Amino acid sequence: PPGLQLIASLVGISGDEALGLKQLGQSSSNTHWLQSDTLYLLSYAYGQTKKNYSGALTYLNRLNSMYPNNPHFVFLKGEYAYRANNFAASRTDFAKLFQFCDSKPKGFCGKHYFFLAHYFLAAGYNKEKNDKASAFGALNYAHGWLDAGKRLGFLK
Repeated sequence: PPGLQLIASLVGISGDEALGLKQLGQSSSNTHWLQSDTLYLLSYAYGQTKKNYSGALTYLNRLNSMYPNNPHFVFLKGEYAYRANNFAASRTDFAKLFQFCDSKPKGFCGKHYFFLAHYFLAAGYNKEKNDKASAFGALNYAHGWLDAGKRLGFLK
């Protein structure tokens, strides 16, 4: 919004993306209570904002080694591997997710993980076979169901 940069500069916040990523990278190397938050921010910045999925996977791998019982990190690894067109790694990560979730009590892993993972797997299979229309359709279908589930209050 207009004026936000002025207000941010008054309180000492700059808009230097490269500097911010560099400082987050330095912070993620230090073992402290904010390290996992820093790693998650970096995985988000590289994956969702910069679309550098290989870079995001570097931080997700570290998070996953720190928190092996967090299905969200395993799911994101599978998603980002898919988005980086590394379909073999994506299949491996989603297989780990399914195995992990199947070993936990019912409800431990959200149903949306299974739902989305299967669509990423289908889309990856279709992309590997160069069937781009079916790959695109699989992802749109999945996102449509997620939007509907959220609007109906089934998903948060």
